Amino acid sequence: TMQAVWALMALAVLPCVAALPGDIIGSNDFSMGPDGWLQEGTGMTSAPQQEGDRIFVTELPARAGDSWYFRAPKRFFHGSDSLYSGFLSYEVGHFEFDSQQKGVVNAYDVVLEARNPAFSLGLTGVFSDDGSTTHMANVRMDEMFSPPGSTARWQLVKAKRNPRQSDFLQCLQNLVGLKIRGGYFHGVESTFLRNVKLTEGIQDKTPQTKLVDGVEQPMLTEKPAAAPRPYVERTCTSTDRVSIIFDRPGCGVHRGQTCSTADLTPSRVTDLLKATDLRSGHKPVIAQNVGLKAAPVQTPFSELFTFKYVPPICSAATLELTVNGDLAFEGDYLEIIGEDGAVLGSLFQGNISQLLVDVRSTQWSMVKPFYDAISISAARMTKYTADRRFSFSVRANRRSSGSDPEVSTMWCNAASCDLNGKIIFRQFKLVYSPAPCFVSRTTSDATSTSTTGRSTNDVNMPLAVDVSFPTSGATSAPADDGAIAVVTDANVVNTFGHMNVHRKNSNGSLSDAWGRVFERGQFQDQIAGTVKVPNWGGDADVKTHFSSAASLPRSALTDAVATGSLNLQLRTDDTSLLVSGKFSPVTVQFPLVGCFQRTLRTHEFLNTHLFRPSSAYFSETNMALPGTDLLFTMHVEWQDAIRYTNNPGGNLDSQPLMRADSGAMSSSNGALLWPNYPDTVEEHKKWPHGYGYVQVRGGRDGQLLGELFLGDYTQYSSISYISDSVTIPKSIVEAEVKQSGSFTFTIWVPPGEGVFNIRSINLGYATATTAGQVTDETKPLPVHSHG
Repeated sequence: TMQAVWALMALAVLPCVAALPGDIIGSNDFSMGPDGWLQEGTGMTSAPQQEGDRIFVTELPARAGDSWYFRAPKRFFHGSDSLYSGFLSYEVGHFEFDSQQKGVVNAYDVVLEARNPAFSLGLTGVFSDDGSTTHMANVRMDEMFSPPGSTARWQLVKAKRNPRQSDFLQCLQNLVGLKIRGGYFHGVESTFLRNVKLTEGIQDKTPQTKLVDGVEQPMLTEKPAAAPRPYVERTCTSTDRVSIIFDRPGCGVHRGQTCSTADLTPSRVTDLLKATDLRSGHKPVIAQNVGLKAAPVQTPFSELFTFKYVPPICSAATLELTVNGDLAFEGDYLEIIGEDGAVLGSLFQGNISQLLVDVRSTQWSMVKPFYDAISISAARMTKYTADRRFSFSVRANRRSSGSDPEVSTMWCNAASCDLNGKIIFRQFKLVYSPAPCFVSRTTSDATSTSTTGRSTNDVNMPLAVDVSFPTSGATSAPADDGAIAVVTDANVVNTFGHMNVHRKNSNGSLSDAWGRVFERGQFQDQIAGTVKVPNWGGDADVKTHFSSAASLPRSALTDAVATGSLNLQLRTDDTSLLVSGKFSPVTVQFPLVGCFQRTLRTHEFLNTHLFRPSSAYFSETNMALPGTDLLFTMHVEWQDAIRYTNNPGGNLDSQPLMRADSGAMSSSNGALLWPNYPDTVEEHKKWPHGYGYVQVRGGRDGQLLGELFLGDYTQYSSISYISDSVTIPKSIVEAEVKQSGSFTFTIWVPPGEGVFNIRSINLGYATATTAGQVTDETKPLPVHSHG
């Protein structure tokens, strides 16, 4: 029987899709047309047509009964890194349809297409033929979701099984297509779509436990957001994806899979790495137990790991872990603990047979590696990377039952590679979208001191440190909680136990505390004082510094940055103790709601081997006027990217002798190199930090704007890429954009041997006068050259 429902009737019963917590990262109201949406399937009368605030498609009678879809343009889901646990909301309805009394055609209602089809997902049960002319859908983007009134869950399209969290994250990381079903019935139908939105996920998935057959096992309990946030259209997201692969120990002097005794014997390099960590407020990190030749760890355990020298990350990220070991029993699992003690997620829960890595595609072909992943929110990544490193612990809470006595491997760095009750950490991978952050840093050589009875009224005064960060006002509005990271040589931890972070108002008054830094519990193994580091080139007595980060709440941060200046005060509660020290640097960072950004990845000298030395000139046109400093992030494949060497000449063996350290001897005749190579002084001026870094220069080989990769990257994969960023002052970019609408710069690639390949470059900042925009990343190639 033909059931006809015409447009006028449909218009009378179309309520809006219910609001959900979280920012909008993609939306279409179709008021200006189909906006890039397409119809996928055959037998339609035409491409989607617009009518009012919706688009519609009508079937041809000859093709009635076929399932077809509305396909979203890629720009609609460009922020898919923030989608996990978020929502796809839409409204679908019919002007007319003929069910032929056969019910609904069996097909997926929503399809998420991944670059690797093995991770593409489909969901049924969203649409039901309940006699209504319109249907509203709120589809949650996680593996546990079932539509209301249905038992259906997301399904891997190829494998025909429910996904694990790691499968869902893989899909969202590599999302290339999103489809909403339009064809539901066996007869002719005319279907419309409207009010389509993607909102970010802000649900807190907190690990809990439950008893299964008398065994305690982890369970994820969903906690709703504390309060729904108003919809904010977020445009400062990126389609680019970056992977940082940590798959070796990081020996400092090479990128091999094992660190020898000689590598770790106190030397210029080991002491330099130690002193650098101490002076930046961190425990020294070298030779971590990760990689092809890592040693097995007996359960239970809590092992600390660190990604060193990461760029600021203000988007949601996925942490992937590959291990070997005894995890077959369903009660065995691993927890990831943040540096602030927060439980970030659990891995390898339940039946892990689906988590076996395809050994044909790994370097561990002699063993049975397992893979799993968790998602980490943008707010947490913003806080954890504010100090340019990402540290976390992996914890096994129970002793393994020895459920797989046959597990063993020849690939380890131990006398016995038996894995019964043990775990080997092979690889950590951090995957994220390099969307621009607001990043501002202050440095000072001033000493701050608390006073005891020296104030005007003879009242003890607390230790108080004022810091200020210029903003662009409302155009630099935060998209999530921000973070502040502070480094000090003052012994705040062992005296006061913490410092509060306050906003300092224009009249000098202070807000309630936004957060705390230097809480005593974060520094259990760090002792104030000096440490003997004799070979690093500076003072042999290195003073211990402390580094700490705290979250800055979005609501309070929004009001503060709107004034054009973020003024904060770090302040102690206790006024009875005398403490002094330097507080530098202090960094604030947060994700932006809107921004100007450009991702360079299609130029002819990107993703190709560059000469060494060489320079690559860029001229980027149609740049928006900046309201804040420009965050410049670069991702490169750099063969043997080694910053430090024990070579007496000061350079790696593969680098030229023309830039030798003062006093270095020629290996051929024992003569001093400096007198015999007069050009070495000029090379020192050109490359003052050696040949192990990259320079960014303004214009064509002009003023120095920043230096990249001035750190130890030996823990990262030699077949992947490394990432770093610098902030370029607003004044420099602003002057050029005002004059020509362009921003020009040159990349200086250092001398040496081995592959140097720029994968991509990200430019981004808050704009001066508008709410922000995203430029077309497929724009025509700008002027460029290299040589």
